[in-house]
Amino acid sequence: MNEAIIPFLFYLIIQIMIFFIGMNVEKKDYEFQCSSYIYTYIIGQMIAFALIEILAVPMILLRINFDVLYWSFITVATILVVMGMKKFFGRKKSKMPSITKYIKTLSPFAKIILVLTVIIILTQFSIYFWGQHLDEDDARWLAEANDAIEYGDMMTRTYYTGEYQGGFVIAKDITSPWAMMWAILARTLHTRPSIVVHTVYASFEILVMYMIYYLVARELFDKKDSRFTFVFLVTIINMFYAGTVYTQSVFSMVRIWQGKATVAAIIIPLILYHFICINKKNELNNWLKLPIICCGSCLLSGMGISLSAIMIMIYGIYNIIAYKNIKRFPLLIVAVAPSIIFSLIYFYLKG
Repeated sequence: MNEAIIPFLFYLIIQIMIFFIGMNVEKKDYEFQCSSYIYTYIIGQMIAFALIEILAVPMILLRINFDVLYWSFITVATILVVMGMKKFFGRKKSKMPSITKYIKTLSPFAKIILVLTVIIILTQFSIYFWGQHLDEDDARWLAEANDAIEYGDMMTRTYYTGEYQGGFVIAKDITSPWAMMWAILARTLHTRPSIVVHTVYASFEILVMYMIYYLVARELFDKKDSRFTFVFLVTIINMFYAGTVYTQSVFSMVRIWQGKATVAAIIIPLILYHFICINKKNELNNWLKLPIICCGSCLLSGMGISLSAIMIMIYGIYNIIAYKNIKRFPLLIVAVAPSIIFSLIYFYLKG
């Protein structure tokens, strides 16, 4: 798609900035490893989601112009990028591992599985970029994003006609203003929200999803053969085992740009990864990143608000009981605090 090529190239630059945003929550003894870079990039995206949520919800409630939200986000994000770059380039230097040497350590079976996995993932990436599916469920979000860009009003115009309503149209879109993320990206990339979410954003989120599954495999399996086999099986399941239109596979392969689909493809595996790490190492650092993920999940949808809280509570209580460490309970409350806060705002708006 010709219209998407230039925005796609600019979005590549944004991905580098997202990595530097993620550096702000990494430890000082940051290791120069592929898995570390992958995780930093992913947590950087969660920070960006959380930042939009924190800025957008009060601004929508106060009926502040979208321009204020846009420039507030750009300003804070720029500061975080600069701070992350300073931390990254100021860390203790370590030698970058050679990809060639790493591949040589793989068994013939692992090499075959790796090649097949890369081919399938790139195929899925290409399907989104060149032949994306357009879902009618996007009409409301695209209208909200376009209205914010064109008029500056956030969530106060009917998405059927664009007429100003005076009051808020849908309460759940206020507490999960996913469309404002679309609007911010569209203005930054100087293109339409439909191109941003259906082509550019969607293509990258496929890669992010499999990055998370690789991190999960890395914690579950010691052997590289097993890790690559795990990710390969996930790509096959997503490609061919849809079942119904409501499965995680369909959400990922057909409409990953939608909030609830991003929850299924990104948030749920990411929370699972964190609790695998917590149950193996029980490190404070993993606990402290859960509120960021929970807050970022709240931006996506009402499902993001509820499911992130449910998962964190279940896994958190299990961890506290298993380790007999009641001191972790305050961390659990902090982790689900974003979901509690935005749920209360939603119920207040619903009356």
